[in-house]
Amino acid sequence: MSQPGSIKRSAFPYTILVFTAVVFLTPLFIAILTSLKSPNEITRVLSIPARPYIENFSIALERMGRSFFNSFAITAPAVVLSIAIGATAGYPLAYVRGSWSRFIYFFLLTGMLVPFQIVQIPLFFMV
Repeated sequence: MSQPGSIKRSAFPYTILVFTAVVFLTPLFIAILTSLKSPNEITRVLSIPARPYIENFSIALERMGRSFFNSFAITAPAVVLSIAIGATAGYPLAYVRGSWSRFIYFFLLTGMLVPFQIVQIPLFFMV
């Protein structure tokens, strides 16, 4: 018996959310399992490793060399600058009401409509 004023919730949306989460997390789970397998066990994709083979991580760190540091040294400042510039530009764009603010907003929004893959090939040839 339900209490007066209580809201009955359907299980359907939660079932869809759980199913979607499982679909998206399965590749991550398989990658983690594969990283813990020995070279002999690697061909059995969905099996659980007999014992964790931690040596894979030391081999990966050896082979990466300085690449990991270089990626971090480029990515960290790019993310910080992106957030700082985006927040600084977004604040007046959201709160200033003028004749040009709506035009600038839609101009910046149209840039999001162009997929990066379309820009990537000409950018590659320029570099």
